[in-house]
Amino acid sequence: MKPFIKLMLATLVGCAAQIAIAQSVQLSYPIDYSVLQRNNSDQAVVTIAGQVAGGSSSVSNYQLYYRTSILDASGNAISTTGWSSLGMQSNGSYYTTPVFSKGWYRLDMGVYNSFGGNIAVAASVKFGVGDVFMIAGQSNA
Repeated sequence: MKPFIKLMLATLVGCAAQIAIAQSVQLSYPIDYSVLQRNNSDQAVVTIAGQVAGGSSSVSNYQLYYRTSILDASGNAISTTGWSSLGMQSNGSYYTTPVFSKGWYRLDMGVYNSFGGNIAVAASVKFGVGDVFMIAGQSNA
């Protein structure tokens, strides 16, 4: 019985540590519900950037990942990519620029715990790729 209790305590401590790290992941870009202008090929380069509070030394046993889901008009996921690894600088910042086709997406940032072997979602935003219009003028513009 005692080995079981020790195992449960170790699992709880590992999960608590992963939740704490997941809470320190800050996603700076893309901004929730932002729309990025597409090019003539109906694609846009999307910057995924942010920082882990405390720098990379505080997360040496963790790895950052991201995945995207294509959303339908109701905001439901049609398909989801697998997790892709993200490199992290010594100050805890991360940055990548994948290309997306036109449409709506959900971006999930995840933290992988080498002890527990699972990915905890740390941040999630919705963004779109399409046409951006700016309307200015009087109230009837």
